[in-house]
Order: sequence, then structure tokens, then C-alpha cells
Amino acid sequence: MKKAFTGLTLYLEDRVLDHAFLLVEGDRIAGFGRGELSSEWDREDLSGLSAAPGFIDIHLHGGGGHDFMEPDPASILKAARAHLEHGTTSILPTSCTSSNESLFRMFDATRRALSLPNDGARIMGIHLEGPYLSPVMKGAMREELLTDPLPEYYEPVLERGGDLIVRWTAAPERAGALDFGDLLAKRGIVVSAGHTTASPALMREAAKHGFTLATHLYNAMTAMHKEGIFRVSGAAEGALSSDAFDVEVVADGIHQPLEILNIAWRVKGSGKMCLITDATAIAGAPIPADGKSVLAERDVLIEDGVAKLADRSAIAGSVATGDVLLRKGAEAGIPLPEVVRMLTATPARIARLPDVGVIREGAFADFVFFDGSLSVKKVVKGGRTVYDGKERL
Repeated sequence: MKKAFTGLTLYLEDRVLDHAFLLVEGDRIAGFGRGELSSEWDREDLSGLSAAPGFIDIHLHGGGGHDFMEPDPASILKAARAHLEHGTTSILPTSCTSSNESLFRMFDATRRALSLPNDGARIMGIHLEGPYLSPVMKGAMREELLTDPLPEYYEPVLERGGDLIVRWTAAPERAGALDFGDLLAKRGIVVSAGHTTASPALMREAAKHGFTLATHLYNAMTAMHKEGIFRVSGAAEGALSSDAFDVEVVADGIHQPLEILNIAWRVKGSGKMCLITDATAIAGAPIPADGKSVLAERDVLIEDGVAKLADRSAIAGSVATGDVLLRKGAEAGIPLPEVVRMLTATPARIARLPDVGVIREGAFADFVFFDGSLSVKKVVKGGRTVYDGKERL
């Protein structure tokens, strides 16, 4: 079927088109533009709405009451659905530091989920966060599971999950991390520096060994601080000051002030920075009266919209969804086209995800439609309306 969505303000990667149309044939984009359309197109007038490629989240742990490490494909698909209803159409489900056995169960459940019908966000692969992280910057990770990236630990993981792993976060200062980065880069896996105490010099060295991304910038990494009477920079400044690094930022307005979000954008630009949720299971779901939730195998407490470890010792992900990032980016004073790019084309490029995150002929027909208050009103995935702002379709 040939479908035309008309009357749109259309957010492209390099410009905004008013009074525009989007053309869809099958599950792909057939074109876009302005002007008259022939009678062959089945038209849907969406005047008053804006359209962008479906959002892409390359770092999220769960949603809709489910964690992506649950060994149940139905739970994975429910989490993917929860994020789709907030505008996100492509995701990289993310692990927490865990045993290899827990990762193997995640791989098996994800493969089964990929074999089933999915009316949620596209599962584009997996992001492994750890366990090769700094204990000093462990954040919500279990310290007893942190270790060095040695072949006897990571080779079984690559053997069992190499077809699924799109990116892997590690601390460059761990013994063997630079060799690990070289190996992953040769396999086409995005290597990300995170949960790290690396100096700017070590970050520059890591860039020579396959590291191209900084995981949740300013969170669980060193930043400018005082040592004695002098100020020294950290991993955050190492990533910000190097063209070799892209950065991702948790843009929920909680992980860091919105002023920091704006500064990071001014330094890196929307082509080198993407926005992520780092969402936990409770994202996109009602928060229970007792505030209890989970992050992988850890208990989490939600208080005043903040996800924390149960002992309140650290932030433990977020409750955010893609539409929250859109609004917070705008609230931070970043022009809306730039915010949209950091939710679409840039994460697609960073994670090397084909045919998503862009409006161009031949790409997947994945769109989010939002109103002037930046609320999601409609989601199209693969050319089919899967959410109309009210209910599952």
C-alpha cells in the first residue's frame, strides 16, 4: 500500500520542512517533500504535528516494568513496547555487570525475542556495560563482579553472543583493556569508555585502540577536580576535547544539570553527541506505591522520580523515555532540530545501525509524530501505525 502523511513539519537531519509530506510504500520510505500528490497515495492529514525519524536509544536497561536481562523473551518485548509508546523505535538493550552465565541467558532470551512478532521498538543488538569497569566509578554496578578484560573472561562471551553485541563499555585503565579494544574494533563492535578513572592522556591512548565513544558523559567517570592546589581534568574532558570520541549523555535532567547538557552540546555538536535514557525497568510504567523496582539483579528505589540503589548510595539508571529526552533537550536551550538529531541520526551513526534514524528514500519507515508541547501523538514503525497516542494498535 502507498501511504502519504501530509501537513507535517518535517525534521530532517540537515533542515526542517514546513507543510511537508512523507511517503511510505511497504515498510520503507518512498519519499518526502512539498507540493501536490497524485491520487495513487492514500493520504492521512496530520496538520499541526511534527514528524521525525523514530528515536534511537543505544543505552537502556528496561522499561514497562521489565528488565532486559530477564531470561524471558516476552518480558524483553514488553519493555521494547513501553519505549515505542514514547517515540523510540530502535534500541540496544543493555546489560549490567553480571556473571557470564547471566549474559548467556540474556543472549538466549534476546534471540528468542527476535524470532517473535514485535510491536515494540526494533531490537538492533545488545550493549554490554561491564564487567570490565573501575571499582572507584562502579556507580550502581556490583563491585564483586568487576574484573579485568582478560581473554578467559571475554572469549566465551564473544563466542556465545558475538552476533548480538553491537557495543561494549569498558574502563580503559583496566589491565588488558587496550588489547580488548583492539579486538572488539576488529570485530566491528563499538568500544565505549565508561565507569572509568582514565586521564585525558589515557583517553587519547584508548582512541588509538578502538575506543570511539564515552558512556554516559560526566556520570561514573572522572571530571575536572582539585588535587592539592591545582585543578586537573578527567575522562569527561578527555572525551570532550578529542575529535576521536563521540559522547552519549543521560538527558533526563537528573543525571546532570541541564546547563551541563547544553555545554556538552556546544562543545561536541549534535553530530558527535547523542542522548540516552539509561532507563531502568520502571521507565514507561506506573511507579509502585512502595517505589520498588529492579536493575538487573539489584534492588532499586524510585523516590521523587529518581532511580537509586535501595541503600540510596548511587543513582541507578533513570525512569526516562525518549519523549522526556526531547523535552529536556529543548528545556536546556538546545534548538529542537539539534535535539532531534541527537535522538536519531547521530545514535544511528555512532552504533552503526543501518536504515534507521534518517528520513531518506529506502530507509525504514519509522516515525514519531509530536505536537507543540513535544508530546508523542503517533508512532509508525515499518510503515504501520503501531501507536496513536492512546492505545496499542
